[in-house]
Amino acid sequence: MRFPDKITSYKESVLRLLPLILNLLSEFDMTPIDLFELIKSNTSLSEYIEALDCLFILKKIGFNHQSGRLYYVA
Repeated sequence: MRFPDKITSYKESVLRLLPLILNLLSEFDMTPIDLFELIKSNTSLSEYIEALDCLFILKKIGFNHQSGRLYYVA
């Protein structure tokens, strides 16, 4: 996981994706695949998964197992 430091800038880190993902999920719930389709021009699949991991750990997003959709936790 790439975090900002002396060598890695914020724009190159996984943290740059967190606000983008939260903004999209605050508008409406979506499947992980649909969310990736919206941001894939900004990231790789591995960075996307790392960003989702961070947001789950921070309890900012959740996953509805019945609908298969990610949602924003207010």
